[in-house]
Amino acid sequence: DAVFDKENLGNQISLQTGTQIGTLVSLEVTKRGAGDIALQIQASGTLGSVTVETENRIRRALGGNYYQITKQDGTVTDGRELLPSAFFTVEDQGSRIVLHGGGFGHGIGMSQNGANAMAAQGLCCEEILKFFYTGVEVR
Repeated sequence: DAVFDKENLGNQISLQTGTQIGTLVSLEVTKRGAGDIALQIQASGTLGSVTVETENRIRRALGGNYYQITKQDGTVTDGRELLPSAFFTVEDQGSRIVLHGGGFGHGIGMSQNGANAMAAQGLCCEEILKFFYTGVEVR
């Protein structure tokens, strides 16, 4: 999980997008891609709103060194220039935003988290491969 103060996150998004949004009021994933990664987010603040598109731009807009990440093993580390992955959900906790997610992916190819979730839903390996790699023939 990555935990953000709304004021700091609003400043980071403003800096990375060039659109002044002020203190963040809400953050929403508005489009998802293969493996359920975020492909578009809508950030609304006290001064305005901005839409951020593409996995890399989203990771950069939400990156920075002012937040902390709690890893799955419970250890805590400081944030970095890019959010580790665009595979996340958003939880609004009043004065802060928590992104629940996993992995350190680039959003290209097969998402391990996405494939795992699809398998848990009962899809077979061939269905999963064809979802991530359209047009392939499994022999």
